[in-house]
Amino acid sequence: MLNGRDVTGRNRAADQLRHDTLHDPLTGLPNRLLLVERVQATIAAAGEDRRQSFAIAYIDLDGFKSVNDIFGHAAGDELLRQVAQRLGSVLRIPHRDRPVREVRGPKRPPAADTLARIGGDEFLALLNHVDHIVGAIRAAERLQESLRAPFEIEGREVRVSASIGVSLGPAQYQLADELIRDADIAMYRAKTSGQTRPQLFDQDMHTDMAQRLALQSELRAACERDEFSLRFQPIVDTLSGLLVGFEALVRWNHPTRGLLLPTVFIEAAEEARLMLFLGRLVLRRTCHQLRDWLYRWSDLPSGVMSVNMSALELSQPDAAAYLQQVLQDAGIPGRLLKIEITESVAIKDPALAVAFCKDARALGVTVGVDDFGTGYSSLAYLRRFDIDFLKVDRSLVQDADVSSESASILSATVALADALGLTVVFEGVETPGQLAHLRRYPRTLVQGYLISHPLPDDQAWAWLTTGRAPAGTTTGACAADELATSA
Repeated sequence: MLNGRDVTGRNRAADQLRHDTLHDPLTGLPNRLLLVERVQATIAAAGEDRRQSFAIAYIDLDGFKSVNDIFGHAAGDELLRQVAQRLGSVLRIPHRDRPVREVRGPKRPPAADTLARIGGDEFLALLNHVDHIVGAIRAAERLQESLRAPFEIEGREVRVSASIGVSLGPAQYQLADELIRDADIAMYRAKTSGQTRPQLFDQDMHTDMAQRLALQSELRAACERDEFSLRFQPIVDTLSGLLVGFEALVRWNHPTRGLLLPTVFIEAAEEARLMLFLGRLVLRRTCHQLRDWLYRWSDLPSGVMSVNMSALELSQPDAAAYLQQVLQDAGIPGRLLKIEITESVAIKDPALAVAFCKDARALGVTVGVDDFGTGYSSLAYLRRFDIDFLKVDRSLVQDADVSSESASILSATVALADALGLTVVFEGVETPGQLAHLRRYPRTLVQGYLISHPLPDDQAWAWLTTGRAPAGTTTGACAADELATSA
């Protein structure tokens, strides 16, 4: 007698469970788990024949967060579904009615390409049978090109682009995660370099990324150990040569590399999400330095110290309240302080900038626009900001004495500032020719290495109280003395 039972339903349930475990519920694409499985099988199948090339393309959407923020998550989900369809349309992926069987062992790599969504706005593509570097890059370019046309989301046209990094196998790779990691590193290079084409991984990228991660780790430790200090760069009047104040600049007292400039670590600080900490640290330290000076000189000049405020600081809901609290904690009047907001930040969110300028000025703080000339400010915007000064970006100063075009831009900037009753500060002055040209303009101030390098607090105090640059401090001190003498 034979006994039997139908296990079809149980097998179907098991297959469905495996499918659900290995696929993204939003797009229906394979997920990271299945992609890794297929890549590992492809590596294993290559065996000793390392000439059979394949590649991983790491795809990260640019501008996707804005879609979520502006139109909502439902629109973002629809965009991701459409992006998945576009990307899949340029890959060698079988029709859904004839799916490739899922890999169940290390010796059964997929015959076609695989597109996977690994989370958020990130996708991975396994590109099989590419003809070495050229084929991999061309495939990545097709992926990028597929997103060029606008998407229609809820009756609106939406545009997104993608940063793509590519790693090529099998080469030395033994693990799928290593291939994916290197494609991710190449994608990061594509995104941060501002280039619009896919980037192929090379070993230098790995070295750079390792150094960046190490620097970020050191930065976090530096924040805990309080390894940061301030330097103060003098700002002088172009006509009289007299000192009018300083800009506070942060320095990192690195335990082995010495005193580091912000250009070395600011980008790493942004990536490590430490900019709010650093920005507020500079503000607090600056205000306490002013308190020490005020204690020694009760008639300390107004606007004697400038501090740059980052976009992250300005975007905090309590930005003005925090400024007020710091002034109160330091026990100093707001009139001693100048706040510089970069032009790009002011233009990106004018309402936020206008509100902060109003609140800061109510505290007696002077407010200005930094890096002016690098964005697209208009007269209307500047009038709304209710500011006191413009700081012209160094890129416009560098060749002002030799370029008629740059000179014309500076003349227009000064005329605009004069019409609005604003003071102009030229930063990055490094040559006598630049200084000679800038002295043609009224109501202007200058700072830069020609005048003085940033100074420690004791040398800044000496200059402030004596009216002359401290002897022997920097090469720029001589230029400052000459400026004062010739005025």
